[in-house]
Amino acid sequence: MAEIKSLASIREKWTRVTPGRTEDYKL
Repeated sequence: MAEIKSLASIREKWTRVTPGRTEDYKL
């Protein structure tokens, strides 16, 4: 489950940089 955790952290990091792209990373 380490991959899912890393993806979640990366997604959270990007949401802070580009909050408008959060919908794209939800997929």
